[in-house]
Amino acid sequence: MRAGHHNYLLFAVVVMASATAAVGQQWELLGKLSTPRRLPQVVQLNVDEVLVAGGTGPTAHCEIVNVRARTIRSTASMTHARAHFALIKTPSGRILAIGGWSSGAYSIESSVEQYDPVNERWTVVGRLLSPRFQHSASMLDDHRVLIVGGRDQRAEGMKSCEIYDTRTGTSVPSADFPFATSQHRALTLNDGGIVVLGGRSGGPGSYRSDSVYLYMPALDAWRTYAVMAVPTFYPAAAIEPDGSIILAGGMVREFAGGTFDGVDRVSVVTESQTVVLRDRMLKAKVPQAVIRMPDGRKLIVGGWLGTARATASCEWINAKNTEVKPGPSLQVARGETESILVDDGRLTGQTVVISVGGADSAGAISDVVEIFTEGCDRRVRSLMPNALHHAVDSVVSSASGIRLTPSEQ
Repeated sequence: MRAGHHNYLLFAVVVMASATAAVGQQWELLGKLSTPRRLPQVVQLNVDEVLVAGGTGPTAHCEIVNVRARTIRSTASMTHARAHFALIKTPSGRILAIGGWSSGAYSIESSVEQYDPVNERWTVVGRLLSPRFQHSASMLDDHRVLIVGGRDQRAEGMKSCEIYDTRTGTSVPSADFPFATSQHRALTLNDGGIVVLGGRSGGPGSYRSDSVYLYMPALDAWRTYAVMAVPTFYPAAAIEPDGSIILAGGMVREFAGGTFDGVDRVSVVTESQTVVLRDRMLKAKVPQAVIRMPDGRKLIVGGWLGTARATASCEWINAKNTEVKPGPSLQVARGETESILVDDGRLTGQTVVISVGGADSAGAISDVVEIFTEGCDRRVRSLMPNALHHAVDSVVSSASGIRLTPSEQ
């Protein structure tokens, strides 16, 4: 091989190895939204794009984040401004915006809108029986959506539930939840069951739940599934492959000045429906999400500390023993930021998480979008000669501390 080619190959190997080593070590600024938003709703459109909709303001404006091109652009606005609403993607690919606070002093929506990602258009397709915000929405099957609780026009908690049918655009009543609930967390179990964790019955000082309830569609009834150690609302949670549930953080009660008692517990709701304390976060806080990575680790992103300060801190939860360790900090401290796993790496070889919007410690609404990546995109590698593939892999796998995919943290 001629010296020039050898030097080129060596240079390319060093660059690729260095880039791979750096991947996954920190959050990076992807860009800024044209509309700052707190508590936005996000849903993945395809392997590259995420729809960002609504948020406190409230706003009807929507944007699309492309994680590969690292661009952010506006798309069609919703028909109604929405905050504290539900945004879900149905098995058929429909994207629905359901309910929410619309404008003014508790002007609450009952409308359901559908987004067409091909034509980039929103259309009102139905209505709920009751206007509501701070509710949850979960798919029961390919066309039915279970709507649980929330708050009404008087900002009072609701125990009523309903089932919305995407085929007809209509709702029917469902069994009431055991108590008026809002700001809970709803998850779909591996067997299709719906569990609702924590929550509170209204505003500051209202009842807080320490229970996990299971909805039984065949009976149209609720039953107690487990009991948490601490009554909590705004818990962050994720489902494990074995059917257990990881719970992290949350809020117990609020005080004057915006301070609150936070939860530092990381617990597991087992398949035997018991709650086990596994570890504690570095600080008690209210994170918005627990992101489950492809290798089983969980990433806890940002959140609010009990002193009413936004935090940039993130934590890893180990997949094997649920031990908590420090993770990569956000570039910008934010509470009520929405995070989503965009790509689990099966299609591209690269795992991608983004964090969108939120608010800082002064309450200023954020326009920041940050990105966290691990692995090497196969589409980038496809541009390299085969010889360079092997050379890079050899260097990366043999160099101390450098891996194409990270080891268990």
